Amino acid sequence: MTFKFPIIRNINDLLPNIEVKNFIVKKTEHYIVVCYYLNSEEIFPNRFQFPEKYSYAIECRGIKFCSKTGKILARPFHKFFNLNERPDSSYEEILKLHSMSKKITITEKLDGSMIHPMKLSNGEILWCTKMGTNIISAMAENYVKSCNDKYEKFIKWCFDQGEMGWTPIFEYVSPKNKIVIEYEENLVLLAIRDNVTGTYIEY
Repeated sequence: MTFKFPIIRNINDLLPNIEVKNFIVKKTEHYIVVCYYLNSEEIFPNRFQFPEKYSYAIECRGIKFCSKTGKILARPFHKFFNLNERPDSSYEEILKLHSMSKKITITEKLDGSMIHPMKLSNGEILWCTKMGTNIISAMAENYVKSCNDKYEKFIKWCFDQGEMGWTPIFEYVSPKNKIVIEYEENLVLLAIRDNVTGTYIEY
């Protein structure tokens, strides 16, 4: 079965397709975050039995929309699962994808916090974690500012791509944000995602 991410341009493309009671819908002055709070089969049903319900549920991992217009602002990682955690993430399924000549990319797992920027309707750029702005995203934003325009030109370019922009997704690591491993402060690009189609851009 070929899996496709759903087309999402507005929060109204998402909410009618999920059971809202199972998710956090957090509204701030400028943006709305939709995120799961439990990892269960009720929230993330079997991909093979309920493909449409599954496809929308996995988008609820920090997807963000404009509070005023409902327009999509950022589409960070979808919810994914550990190897052999579920039937659709089994070793056999991965081998099946490989046998279908689909490209599989393996990357290093960094021990930090997922961070992404988003552009508000007023043009302001916010750096966010899965749930929005907080002390960790502020640390990442300060690091970006200390790097002159190393990141700023790139993220502005991402915002201009596709129909409604791309979301660059980073891992923020720092001695001040130590999880287990201690790193030098850095912001590492993990992925780039089309806001509307959910496609992961090759780079």
